[in-house]
Amino acid sequence: LNYILVNISFGGFIICVLCISIVFI
Repeated sequence: LNYILVNISFGGFIICVLCISIVFI
């Protein structure tokens, strides 16, 4: 369960990075 929560958090982090990259582009 903990691993799933960490995986979701990491996925959210990747989405945030992608959003920031799109904004800067």
